[in-house]
Amino acid sequence: GMGPYQYRVLSVIGIMSFADSAEVLLANIILDNLVCEFKLNALQRGLIPAVVYFFYGIGSITSGKFADKFGRLPVLLANSYILVISAVCSALAWNYYSFIICRSITGFCIGGNYGVAVVYSAEMVPPGARWRNIALFATLWYLGYIYETVSAMVVMQLEHG
Repeated sequence: GMGPYQYRVLSVIGIMSFADSAEVLLANIILDNLVCEFKLNALQRGLIPAVVYFFYGIGSITSGKFADKFGRLPVLLANSYILVISAVCSALAWNYYSFIICRSITGFCIGGNYGVAVVYSAEMVPPGARWRNIALFATLWYLGYIYETVSAMVVMQLEHG
């Protein structure tokens, strides 16, 4: 059945889903600032979101295999810890190349988190509750996108009057 452990884990996975989706969108929102900061050409500009999504796919494939071998929770936790570190390093990147490396790691970890989290959240609850948990997980992912977009609009309005 559904007990305190399941609710606690699902809450954490839901918050992670929300944050992961916002993190995916972040570099796209600040792309113009990055172009100015690092004096990027068109190819470099295009590579910023591309590496995130490319490594998202790689992370999805490889993390599923690791989760099958080592367990869903350890892989989910490892991806999450590395994600936090890579996100902080992205914010502190000193040049374009360090930023691309950090965003690649971020994309890998988010891709790994998404698939493993969906499967883990489905496996740990009774069959009748699975569809609700997966729907909630997906809803929180899109709410993270909405949150990030609205936050960016508010910040831009405050900055530019």
